[in-house]
Amino acid sequence: MTDICNVNAVTPEFISQLNENFSAIDAELDALLNPVRDVAHGGTGVTGFGIVSTKTVSGTLIAAQSYQTFTNEGASGAVTLTLPTPIAGLEFGFVVVVAQSLVIDVGGSVVIALGEITSSAGGNVSSSSPYSALTLKAVSSTLWVSASQIGSWAPA
Repeated sequence: MTDICNVNAVTPEFISQLNENFSAIDAELDALLNPVRDVAHGGTGVTGFGIVSTKTVSGTLIAAQSYQTFTNEGASGAVTLTLPTPIAGLEFGFVVVVAQSLVIDVGGSVVIALGEITSSAGGNVSSSSPYSALTLKAVSSTLWVSASQIGSWAPA
């Protein structure tokens, strides 16, 4: 064993061996942690916790953005965000910050349920009331449900 307190004992070979050992440890830790990182959504991972993204133009969300919250802060017109195909466990949050319509759209035969009220198949929900907030959770391949709802949201 090398005495690291002895300056003469710390050779380039010793440092190289340390780097190899640390690389091996890092690879082992990644192998242990990757299943935890990928526990949600068929391997997309839980990447969005705590992330708040501003959307001022319409766009399509992807599964890897699950657990993010999206606002319309700074939008000068309506913003439509299209949800990805639901996979049980995906979750997205939405907050209306400015008095512009924030539309959450789905396609195909997918439905959004706000309690007992539902959108039409392939429909949407929307709000233009500042500080209205909505969290949608996928519970099947055809259904998003409101996990929480504040303010005014209308299905269509």
